[in-house]
This record gives sequence, C-alpha cells and structure tokens, in this order.
Amino acid sequence: MGKLKKLFGGVVVVCLVCSGCATVISERVVSRANRDVFVAEVKKAPENYKGQIVIWGGEIVGATNRKEGTVLEILQKPVDYTLRPEKVDESPGRFLAVYDGYLDVAIYEPGREVTVAGQIEDVRVLPLGEIEYAYPVIGVEEIHLWEPRKETAEYPYGHYPHWYYSPHWWWYW
Repeated sequence: MGKLKKLFGGVVVVCLVCSGCATVISERVVSRANRDVFVAEVKKAPENYKGQIVIWGGEIVGATNRKEGTVLEILQKPVDYTLRPEKVDESPGRFLAVYDGYLDVAIYEPGREVTVAGQIEDVRVLPLGEIEYAYPVIGVEEIHLWEPRKETAEYPYGHYPHWYYSPHWWWYW
C-alpha cells in the first residue's frame, strides 16, 4: 500500500509541475516562434521578418470586422512568463492582428489584454490621428483574450492588501 501512495503522490506532483509550465499558446506554435522580434524592428525592415512566427501581447486599442476577418489594433506590451502582457506604461509600438473569422468586437473591446501568435505578413501604413503610422500585420494562428485583472480600490496593487508589500509586514499583525 505504501508504494501505491508514493506512486500516486509522484503522479500528482508531476501533473502540478507540468500544469504550471503550460502557456495559453500551444507548444506547437511556441516552438516555431521567434521570441526576439518586436514591432519596432519589423517596422524598420519588414522584408527581413516576413513569414516568421511571433508571439506578441498587448492591449486592444480597436477592433473591426471586415471581409478579410476581424482586425485588432493592439498596443504591444512585453509579456511575462505566462505570455500575459505586463501592466506597464511602455510599448515598442502598435500592430494589427488579422483573425481569419469572426470575433465579437463587444468582447474584444478596447482595454482588454490579448496574446496573439501568428505569421508576420506585411506592414500597412494607415492614419493614426493626424499622422501616418506603419503597422506590422500578423495573420493570427492562435489568440488568447485574458480575463480582466482583479484590482479594486481596496487592493490597488492586485489581490493582496497593502501590508503584504511592506518590509515591515509583521507590524500589521
């Protein structure tokens, strides 16, 4: 009976470790992706990157449904180890993600965080306010829309109360 408990415990540990390593984009796509390519580089020399698979994350700025599919305008942000866009006030630029199909723009709305994996297709120059802006375009292979972050006025830094972040946390006990 003791061996059975050890075997079961080992299986549980392996499952927990493996599930902690899973990402929102399939391993098939992650293994083919060039993780060192960013919007700014593609804008400068699109011909050098055409056809490469990238995984980019960011915040949706706009979404429209067209004949070609749903086009998302995304403000790129760095992604963390889970491929979720980081909550930072910096960006290397914007890009367009073209999804071959229909996505409801009431759900894929401005402000939502998204991670997109796909092939670099082109660069489109479109108006952005009063300027012309070069948007790298990727054809979406996989897309993940993130749940909104749970931040409240009570816990402005996220899930934990303010004393959790204090070096003198013991003082609050």
